Amino acid sequence: MTQRKRKQRLAPPPAPKPVAPRFPRLQAAMPIVLQVLQIMGGMLLVAAIVFSDAQIARHKFFWLDEGAEIETNCQVTPLTTGRSTGGYFPVYYSLQRVATDYWPRYDESILVGYRLVSLAFVGISMGTLYAVLHWQLGAAWAYLALATLAGQNIFHFYAAESRPYFAWLACFVLALLAAAVAGNLDWQKLRKREYGLLVAACLLLTLVATPGVGQAATLLFTCGLCWRLLAPTPIPWSRALLLIAPPVGLMVALWFYYAGGMSSAAPDINNLVVELQQGETKLLVEVLRLLFAGPHPVPGLEIGIPNGSAPVLQALNLLMLAGVVAPVFWWRQRATLDRPTRFLFVLTICALVQILLSILIAIGLAFRYYFVAKMFIYLIACYAVLVLAGAHLLTQFALHTFPRSRQLTTVLARGALPALVVLLVARHVQNYNAAYWLKYDGFIKSAEISCSVWGDTTKFYRKAQSSPEIPFNMIVTIAEKMRRCPLPAADQRKAMSYVVLSSSSGFETGLDFLNKPPAGVPVLSYCGREVLIAR
Repeated sequence: MTQRKRKQRLAPPPAPKPVAPRFPRLQAAMPIVLQVLQIMGGMLLVAAIVFSDAQIARHKFFWLDEGAEIETNCQVTPLTTGRSTGGYFPVYYSLQRVATDYWPRYDESILVGYRLVSLAFVGISMGTLYAVLHWQLGAAWAYLALATLAGQNIFHFYAAESRPYFAWLACFVLALLAAAVAGNLDWQKLRKREYGLLVAACLLLTLVATPGVGQAATLLFTCGLCWRLLAPTPIPWSRALLLIAPPVGLMVALWFYYAGGMSSAAPDINNLVVELQQGETKLLVEVLRLLFAGPHPVPGLEIGIPNGSAPVLQALNLLMLAGVVAPVFWWRQRATLDRPTRFLFVLTICALVQILLSILIAIGLAFRYYFVAKMFIYLIACYAVLVLAGAHLLTQFALHTFPRSRQLTTVLARGALPALVVLLVARHVQNYNAAYWLKYDGFIKSAEISCSVWGDTTKFYRKAQSSPEIPFNMIVTIAEKMRRCPLPAADQRKAMSYVVLSSSSGFETGLDFLNKPPAGVPVLSYCGREVLIAR
């Protein structure tokens, strides 16, 4: 029998070697480069927002309350006077004293110079917001939060004013972020750094506004509940009180020191009744309107432009409503939440508690004095948090329902939506700035002041005044007119001209131009310095 030849087994082909990358160092550095570009993009966006608000401030005249606060800054020392000031809390008023007392120029630049505190708080709050959200959630969510805030008319309205309301918003944002970072940690892993930042932010919030002590104490108690309910090992109540009680006691003592004179006044129930009966104000409705993206008209502001684009606004409002119910879903999964979702969960809880507290604050403030609904500007920060929570919840739902479309969902949620909102906000801010410029430019052109009345230096006098903002706006008007006028011929120039504010009926009708100093009329001065304008 013939033997069958065995077939020789062929050795398996060698596994293909992976193709070596052409630029290994570049590919290894790409994540770092991308992160640096994201951070730079966020800082550029913050800088653009600050610059836009500075441009709005440059074209926005002072009004009654701004002028009154500027005039009182020279007589008030908030850091030391405390109770006698009747509620001048030092975080804003001390900085405003520095900005107005040491601003060297008296011309149209005071529109920006006297509002530097609010503009600085824009940069601090928005920069911190972007940095913390980029660290905890990622760049796309940070961009979305910045754009949601900057898309509100009321944000730019108060950012470009010398008023304490934006300082309140900025300190509220800092305290809200600090509470979310601290509450997201296990209490056993809470370091001195996070706890110290939380206490410092709450102290800032206490020292910026009368209701700040209630907000700060509520944030601390919310952190205690998170350490108790969300931590793997609940914090003992004694340990929680040891962390919360000392800063709360310090904040209450500071509040009594700075608001003691105001708190001793008897409440006026008539104010609350008037506010509840007044059809235009609608006490709680006007406050809660700040939780929805809309025009938010401010009485006396003759500029009516919509916030961004209407379809995008309605989409953001729907995301906000989804954010209200997001904690219910996350509570059921609290043991398995990843770090970003857990942080957003704590942040949303803090925002919802502050929204409920704002209703009590509104009623309490209405007892004391005439209620201004727009002073609750800090609620737009809660709105931005709820928008983030709603977008994050819907993204999780889409990824769970359509697992094959993970890449598409990620691109839409983290790329297309923030980019679209940022572009619309940029267009909106441009329109807002242009509207103020048209109003400012039209008023300057309508002021009938001849270019021949001024000398190289103009000195101001004040004969009568009923509104404190008029002298400052008079300076702005004349300085802008002088800047636009051509230089006179050499034989027509004069060294000094004199302007008297004779009435408060209007800028043009209330100005008297003289060739010599008026007799018996005091010089217009600020903080002991005479007001002069040179060409």
